[in-house]
Amino acid sequence: MQREETTAIPATACSKDGKRIKVGLSKFLRINYREIDPKVRGFSERHPQSVERVKSIGSAFLDGYHCALATRQTDELCEQLNLVDNELRGFAYEGAGMGVAILDFLSPWQRKRFPDFLASADGDRHLYMLYVGLGWACTRLPGSPERVAQGSDSIMAWLALDGCGFHEGFFHHRKYLGSARRPKRLSEYGKRVFDQGLGRSLWFVCGGDAQEIADSIGDLAPTRHADLWGGVGLGTAYAGGRDRGNVERLAELGEEFMGELAQGASFGAKARLRGGNLGGHTEMACEVLCKSSAAEAAAVTDEVLAAIDQTHGGESYEAWRQGIIHHYTNR
Repeated sequence: MQREETTAIPATACSKDGKRIKVGLSKFLRINYREIDPKVRGFSERHPQSVERVKSIGSAFLDGYHCALATRQTDELCEQLNLVDNELRGFAYEGAGMGVAILDFLSPWQRKRFPDFLASADGDRHLYMLYVGLGWACTRLPGSPERVAQGSDSIMAWLALDGCGFHEGFFHHRKYLGSARRPKRLSEYGKRVFDQGLGRSLWFVCGGDAQEIADSIGDLAPTRHADLWGGVGLGTAYAGGRDRGNVERLAELGEEFMGELAQGASFGAKARLRGGNLGGHTEMACEVLCKSSAAEAAAVTDEVLAAIDQTHGGESYEAWRQGIIHHYTNR
């Protein structure tokens, strides 16, 4: 398992309204909060509001991750995560998904916590985010991340590969952006889902700047553009942090891939609504990219999912995505 270099970790995490929750962490598993600083990562700093947004999201993620390392019972973990500000809570659950998955790997003799986390009422609300967090864990553990998706009976498990792509873009964007590099241990379709997560990371790496995102995608092979734009749509709707004018510019630059942008935004809207943390930035992104409300965009994902056979792994996941894309391109 890879390790992050750390220095001092705060003795508390998962805060809201001045409340602090003590966490005792294994030094081996700590991730320094400095590691998610946009300046340290070399992200675009052209837009100060985006820099602060990335910091807030990253801090919520690590708060959730550290809480998961320190908390053994699912109900107690959810109780702590629910103290995080509601708008950022999904990111805390994402981090917790990563932490729980890593602990499962390191403690194979104990009952698996990740399935319990998924089955809990709060975990189910943040199902999308837990699977993405699982993908973060897979990048730091032996074996192919695709084994998680292939070994699950849930179509949502393919989101773990999206999480893998996001992780690599966030922590190693110089390695994966501007080159043809993708993990060798993935199937051809696995690499496509990886690219969707890599595209989502562009929203963070480029500070949400429409032109920088388009330029970064343009540096990669044209055959990868559709999946990358789909990830950008998801990041735009779920993470937010930029104004309407920038999102409208994004739609102009990605006009050829509006179906993919809308599909990603619909996923973001569904994850937000399911988690009970819908924000104004998601509504705005759906208005621009989907030409609908967030609730209507989320409903499209449900309608398409209900109409497909969900028992064929990656084929089903892609059928789901393509059904949503078809809805928007043929509307």
